[in-house]
Amino acid sequence: MQETLIHFAEQHLYLHIVLIIFCTAAILIAMALDLFFGIRKAHERGQPTTSRGLKMTSRKAVKYLVPFLVLSLIDIIGSPLCAAPYFSMGWAAWCVLCEFWSIREKAWEKAEIEKLHNIVQATISEHDLSKMAQKFAVAVFDEAKNRDIVPAEKAPADENQEPENAKQ
Repeated sequence: MQETLIHFAEQHLYLHIVLIIFCTAAILIAMALDLFFGIRKAHERGQPTTSRGLKMTSRKAVKYLVPFLVLSLIDIIGSPLCAAPYFSMGWAAWCVLCEFWSIREKAWEKAEIEKLHNIVQATISEHDLSKMAQKFAVAVFDEAKNRDIVPAEKAPADENQEPENAKQ
């Protein structure tokens, strides 16, 4: 009986454990790279790095590693049926891909996403529809002015001044 268990461990469990450890390392390395580049992007935008921002990495680790642990256990249980830990490898590939997309985001894209999020949150928090519409219009107009989409208004200095085209 003992020889059978040792033979089973050599054929199935060792490979599964090695691949699961490799997948765990890939997820952790991808998260570390995302943290590094996230701090760099924050410095590019002039934002301070706070504990709130750094806690996001901890929450992300929980989101990634808890399902990974469950899938790893499923793979270990199913090791007699599967040649490799396919569930764990699939989840690890998805996590690494998400981190890659996060790293590839440009700093200005991230700032734009944050601005839009703030506008949406401001409009959602208002209960009065007219106030909400007014805040939304002001936010959109201010953003358009900041991007020089809306030209500055050229108002006359006083009411008695003639427009320039009236002299012709």
